Amino acid sequence: MIEPALRASLLSEAALTLQDAGRERSVLALLEQIGPGRHDLPTLRKLQKLRRAPGTAQHSPEWNGRRISAGDRLRCLTLLDPISAANWSSEFQGVPLDRTGWPAQIRAEDHDFILMESTWQGNDGAWIYAMTSPGLKHANARALLEMLEELRESSNKPIVMINKEDPLHFDKFMPIMKFADHIFTTDEDMIDGYRQNTDALSVTAMPFAANMALTNPVNRVREQTEDLCFAGSYYSEGHDERKRQMGYMLEPIVEFKGAIFDRMSVHDNPRYHFPERFRPFVRPAVDFRQMTQLYRRFKVFLNVNTIVTSPTMMSRRVYELLASGTPVVSSPSRAIEAHFDGIVPTASTARQACDAVDRLLNDDRHWWKTSQKGIREVALKHQYANRGNLVRKVVFDQDSAETQPLATIVLSTKRSQFFERIVKNISQQTYPRIEVIFAFHDSWPQERIAELENRLKQVSNIQRVRVLRFPGTVSLGTKLNAAIAEAKGEFIDKFDDDDWYFPNYLQDMILTFDFSGADLAGKWSFPVWLEGSDRLVLRNPGNEHRLGSPYVAGATFVARKSWLQKIPFADRSQGEDTDVLKRTLAAGGKIYSADHFNFIQYRAADVRHHTWRAESDLFERTGRAVGRRDDFQDWVV
Repeated sequence: MIEPALRASLLSEAALTLQDAGRERSVLALLEQIGPGRHDLPTLRKLQKLRRAPGTAQHSPEWNGRRISAGDRLRCLTLLDPISAANWSSEFQGVPLDRTGWPAQIRAEDHDFILMESTWQGNDGAWIYAMTSPGLKHANARALLEMLEELRESSNKPIVMINKEDPLHFDKFMPIMKFADHIFTTDEDMIDGYRQNTDALSVTAMPFAANMALTNPVNRVREQTEDLCFAGSYYSEGHDERKRQMGYMLEPIVEFKGAIFDRMSVHDNPRYHFPERFRPFVRPAVDFRQMTQLYRRFKVFLNVNTIVTSPTMMSRRVYELLASGTPVVSSPSRAIEAHFDGIVPTASTARQACDAVDRLLNDDRHWWKTSQKGIREVALKHQYANRGNLVRKVVFDQDSAETQPLATIVLSTKRSQFFERIVKNISQQTYPRIEVIFAFHDSWPQERIAELENRLKQVSNIQRVRVLRFPGTVSLGTKLNAAIAEAKGEFIDKFDDDDWYFPNYLQDMILTFDFSGADLAGKWSFPVWLEGSDRLVLRNPGNEHRLGSPYVAGATFVARKSWLQKIPFADRSQGEDTDVLKRTLAAGGKIYSADHFNFIQYRAADVRHHTWRAESDLFERTGRAVGRRDDFQDWVV
């Protein structure tokens, strides 16, 4: 249905801006057809066309969308390149438009919208040249135009088009984009151009993204790696800015004996041959699925930018690499600086490029921090889930606030001496929606409990604090189960009272469920501070990002509440964590060991302080010394 505000806007502009009396009568007649309670896209399209006639206002009213239920999984008929089809598959139920069977598909009306993009060989080549043949004379182009004209004339389903080739091919795809009801462009600077040249109801910037079901850091540390890679094309003719950048950005390939995957290797054309000095490092092109595996096989990737002035357009590969945990060194561009400042180092000379690569390859801590920042940034802001929410909001007015699920921190404690540490650990978490449930031993003074509860309730992202008290005879496992039963959150996050949990700890742990497929997550690799010797020791290095891990520390358990109801803690006060791990594996569950940041385990000089009374020398023998108490910030990202 057309929103009342939109109808009012159209009616007002019809009266004020359409001076030709005949055209005004046409607009008013169309508005009467629409009516306040109907949503008629074919009529609205005609209205938009009239509005753009000479002498009329040259802009569209604000489009409020056609509302759908927030729980609907949208079904769309698609014309996409294979990589885009794979990426969008997690967001929409796509059905490729058949080259000959499309009339029956669009008349069946068993879809919510049409999704097309600027494509060279759409739907696995079935629509080759449909958008790019000169004058749109190819048979596929004529078929596409026939389809679009029929859709515009009679279909009440929104036509959504994405130009992923902007700004370079803005003009090439304009004849097709003119048929869109809603246009999404990879270049924000092209919005005005579309508003001036099309009848679209909305024009919105939408950068590329990563589908983290396809590109993610899972098990990257356990694969054999090489150092440096570039994947792409070289053009000896044209593309002067890109060629200039490649001249210096590829120098690290020579210095560090890297690899170049030549996207044009299948074309034996001198125009695409890399310069002689780079040819010893060139390897044949691989398909998208193979490339997603290679993203994790290299420690660093290089990137060049065909477009340098757009605030939003950059290669999709940058998002995919960062999602995979692979740092990127790039030539400068507005989009790189706007989206990944402080994450993607940029270089303007060969020396700068080599220095940036050298630091990532030889400074292990810098590599890990850069990797983790990239994973987080993409997971939070640049997944196809984010872009899908944008489409749903613009086209269907579906609420897409991207609210993260409520997370419940469960903490059982009998040691009030860690009061301040508990407050800081919880209150500094950046995760936006937190609930806290305490299971207090009856040794805690009531006034301290009240103070703790009051201080946490003042933290803006803590939505609820619940206090449970137990006598000393109740087991730790029973207390944890009681706290979990009280939880309202989708995720349960088990904190200990004496360890350190830094601001992005909870955020990063919950993000792992976006891509790991795990039932329970935690950390197997993490630093432990040994109070007696003031040593910081990294435990179990090499087990980061490990899916199928047999172990994670109990102090780092994160799982969906539903899983911990299925696999509850045993009625015991020692070994209850290990028991959950064993029963998770026995039930066919998957355990994910995440990164080694934002958590530091505390080991007191007196082992009687701990439930697990292992001596400090065990940690020193099985870990790697990485510093002292003053070095905590090295493990915070």
